[in-house]
Amino acid sequence: MKKYRFKNVKLKKIENFSSNFYFITRIIYAAYAKLKNIKVNFTDPLNIIASSINKKILSEDFSQIKLYVFIKKNEM
Repeated sequence: MKKYRFKNVKLKKIENFSSNFYFITRIIYAAYAKLKNIKVNFTDPLNIIASSINKKILSEDFSQIKLYVFIKKNEM
């Protein structure tokens, strides 16, 4: 997507908006559940907290879900 040349739009930015949620729920919580030998529960408080965490806490890109923001070329 980054290198593709579109006719009427330009890629403005890529938002990794779910990176923190993914890291906390899929890596930290999954490791915790495995360590404690408990079944993963999506209503666990850690998952709920992860959904409300500021996206700027971690700057790494952990999630495969991204938001591509485009602008029309005549609006640049």
